[in-house]
Amino acid sequence: MKILIQIALFFAFFSYSTVRMDAQIINKSAQVLVKGKITDFYSGNPMQVEIRFEDPSGKFFKISSNSLTGNFEQILQTDVEYNVRLNSNSIFPTSYILKTPKADKYIEINQDYQAIKLEKQSTALALDLFQSGSDKINANTSDLIKDLNLKMRFNRSVKIEFEINVSDSRNQFEKEITKKVKKKTITEKSFDKIAFESLAESRFQQAISTIKSQFTFPDRITITKNISEKIEDKLLSTCPECDVRIIIIEFDQNIK
Repeated sequence: MKILIQIALFFAFFSYSTVRMDAQIINKSAQVLVKGKITDFYSGNPMQVEIRFEDPSGKFFKISSNSLTGNFEQILQTDVEYNVRLNSNSIFPTSYILKTPKADKYIEINQDYQAIKLEKQSTALALDLFQSGSDKINANTSDLIKDLNLKMRFNRSVKIEFEINVSDSRNQFEKEITKKVKKKTITEKSFDKIAFESLAESRFQQAISTIKSQFTFPDRITITKNISEKIEDKLLSTCPECDVRIIIIEFDQNIK
């Protein structure tokens, strides 16, 4: 009887372990179909680009979005963080992070991406290089310049304008003045234009003396400053802390 009980317990444990193992195998093999569309940031038009999905181990997949629709599909594993990199002769390399959801069975998700087509006089990048209201350079500026150098190495035909501005700090040069006029209290706003333009000049000189030497392709970069109080720029408006625009001066898509 004792032997029969031991045999029964063994089979019960074996069955439980098998179920757990099966569940783990199912979880590991669960997949997600990522469906999406690549469009241009400015026009919204579909774009054909190479899309590279790389997992933490370095394993990667390369596909291309459809030239007419911009659509793409790719099977990935669930619960994995992928580095998604968009490449094309007509764009700067653009990276995103995609964390696929947890799931124990096949699922589908939608994920669209935007890229910026390189065209003359368009803003291709907006960068935050200076501390707000100051000409002091941020600690990560060298990393941002290294990334810019890599982008320009990828596309050798691009020449850019590295434009310094003060759009991130404009509010700091506004003041409210309260005064009485004919027994009425009136609040007016004033703007210190001289100090504003002085900061733009100081940042410009800082870029010339400190940042310029970090460029790998100095002959393809022109450093300028913009002292406009308000800059109408779609990309810059998405980054209130940014103080540098990368504007395309020349571009030839046929040069590889």
